[in-house]
Amino acid sequence: MSEREIVIVLEWRHIVGICVGAVLLGVLAFYLRGYFSPRFEVSVGEGVFKPGSVVRFSGVLRSGFSPIGNMPVAVEVRDPSGNVVWVDQVVTGGDGSFGVVFRLRSDAVRGVYTVYVSCRVVKTKFTFRVE
Repeated sequence: MSEREIVIVLEWRHIVGICVGAVLLGVLAFYLRGYFSPRFEVSVGEGVFKPGSVVRFSGVLRSGFSPIGNMPVAVEVRDPSGNVVWVDQVVTGGDGSFGVVFRLRSDAVRGVYTVYVSCRVVKTKFTFRVE
């Protein structure tokens, strides 16, 4: 029996190409991991409200292109001082969507309010103003 020897010759441009490809794959994997993680997409009808007005916002809970339905979602609204002014729990529909409606008190403090939205797989927050 004879032994065969295989010799692979890599020039510097091959090594650079392999390194660049590995970096690009790592970056792509990092961003796709974030995209396919569960997330809330929330929108507020208006960004500025007056005391006594109705606040409406809606959202979708999804992972990648797939909605996450039938998921309990906790919602908490805090005024500029951090005081809780409203709490509720809603459940996402089959399409992952949910909606929230509440009325600000007529003596609501002016400033930036923070809304915390959470479920067992993800949480987020956003703000709106009362002027």
